[in-house]
Amino acid sequence: EGLKDLERQLNFLPEKVAKRILRRATRNAAKLFLDEMKARVSAGVDAEPKHASTGKPRKRLRDSLRIRLKMKALKMAGIVSADVGPSRNVAYIANFLEFGTVKMAARPFMRPAFEAKKAAALAQFSRELGDFIEKEAGVRARALSVGPDRDATIFRE
Repeated sequence: EGLKDLERQLNFLPEKVAKRILRRATRNAAKLFLDEMKARVSAGVDAEPKHASTGKPRKRLRDSLRIRLKMKALKMAGIVSADVGPSRNVAYIANFLEFGTVKMAARPFMRPAFEAKKAAALAQFSRELGDFIEKEAGVRARALSVGPDRDATIFRE
């Protein structure tokens, strides 16, 4: 089942439901990238050294990796995108690791994580999107059926 076919099915759902389904499927697919990045980032890399005044250790880069979803309104459901990476306050450390510096060789973790998981993430996204649409269609069909002998014809082609 192609993504165009899923998009057509998604357009039959109410806008609020379609947005929720898109966000859920996108977040679950982006989690593959997040997990891979966390596995690849150097284990001992601190985002920042110990706090100067308290002496407490600061957050590690691995702990700052996040998924941020963005929704752009287009037609019915819109476009959902996911940014996977470090929080803004420690992004400069990730930049040093990813590309290296004059004094440090690059230790990339974001690009290899993307390359390793892009096919799996796309497959998971389309599979989950289809499952969520099918589940929602079943819920709506049951809600429309009035009696046990009446069959709701919504979402049938």
